[in-house]
This record gives sequence, C-alpha cells and structure tokens, in this order.
Amino acid sequence: MTSRTIEARQAGPVVADLSLQYGRIEVIVERRDRAEVTLTTPASRGPAVDAVKGFALRDTRDGFRAHLEIPPTVVSGGGTTVIQGGGSVVVLGDNMHQVNHFSGSGSVVQIGGSHGSVVVGGGNVSIGGGSTVEMQVRLPERSAIVVDAAHCPVLTQGRLGAASINFRHGNVQIDEVGALNVQGAHGSVTVNALDGDANLHVTHGNIDIHALRPCRVRARTRHGNITVSGARVDLDASAQHGSVRNR
Repeated sequence: MTSRTIEARQAGPVVADLSLQYGRIEVIVERRDRAEVTLTTPASRGPAVDAVKGFALRDTRDGFRAHLEIPPTVVSGGGTTVIQGGGSVVVLGDNMHQVNHFSGSGSVVQIGGSHGSVVVGGGNVSIGGGSTVEMQVRLPERSAIVVDAAHCPVLTQGRLGAASINFRHGNVQIDEVGALNVQGAHGSVTVNALDGDANLHVTHGNIDIHALRPCRVRARTRHGNITVSGARVDLDASAQHGSVRNR
C-alpha cells in the first residue's frame, strides 16, 4: 500500500477543485485550520504509485486544485493490444472492447482477477493489474467543492457551503450542503440535508433529496426515480422511465 498526505497552504475555508479517474473520493468537513489531501492506493508499484508520489496541490485564487491522473498501461502481444487503467481494460484486435472481465479462446486474451490481472496469449505477454486511488479530503468549515469524478463514488461528511459534481460512473452521497449542482451519467445521488437551491441531472440513477428549508430543486433522470422529502420545495422534476415523489 502507498499513501501520501499534503496540506494546503491557504488557511480557512477554501474551494477544493478535485479530479480523479478511478477509485473513491471522500470529503470530510470539520473544525480545522487548513485543508489536507490524502491519497492511498493498495498498489506498491506501478502507474498508480507513480501518480501518488508525483502528486502536488496547485494553489488557486480561492483554494486549491487536486487533480490526479493515472496513465494507462499499454502492452502488445500476438496481434492484440491491451490498454489498462484503474480496473478498466480496452482490448484492441479485430474489434475494440471495453470490459472489466473478458476471456476468449484461440489466441487467448484473459482479463480478470480482483486487481484486474491481464494475460495476453499468442505473444506470451503478462502484466499486473492497474490500481485505484482513494482521495480523502479534509476541509475547514464553510468550504466548497468542485468535483470531476470519472469512475468512482463521491462521499461527503459534514456541511459544505456549496458543491458542484460531475461524474460518469459511481454513486454520489452528500451529507449536508447549501447550493448544489450535479451532472452525471450512471449512478444514484443521495442528499441527506439540502439547505439551498439544487440542480441535478443524471442519465441512469435515482435522485433522493431531503430538504431542510424551502428552496428550489430542479431534478432530471432518464432511468430512475426522484424522491424529495422534508421542507416544502419549489420542485421541477422529470423522470422519463421512473417516478417522481414529493413528500
């Protein structure tokens, strides 16, 4: 396992700009002077470890930027190219596939294992699996976040002043937040305590919100259900293949 913690230079509430491709993002808001970011990967070597070791916070006008990019592993053998990154694998041969687990006969391409192990037949090429990274961010009270999460869940604890989250695959669970904006593809969104206006749009997934006070909520999902509870809200909601409930 490899882990690294970096403290932000700016004291007090900040806007944390976070980006991660594969793994998990956890944001904890608590009484503290400065923000800090901890990156952890189960790997002891490989691209994820190199990315963690080379990671640095970038100062912004109102906080910091924490963007971690893990380069894919590329191996060729027997007329087949395997591009692997963070548990997602692309196999390039006569056809292209993106899979988590794939096995074939003849010239064998076998992809599997708990860490995404890859064996390519024909050229007798074998590589180890890619690893994910957990990004844990501890923020002072009244801080806000801007998140770009590719293939990872996002979880927050404590009250955020505001949050803007863009994700492709993975669930989002917000503890308490003021203004909220969420745009996502595949994953459900849960907001335990909403204390401001919200705009949420997901393609596949449920939206579940508990409002602390009257506010405006705009929610959209193509495949899923929308549920809003708590205080009375000005709700504009649409679920093309699902239900809308305002309790």
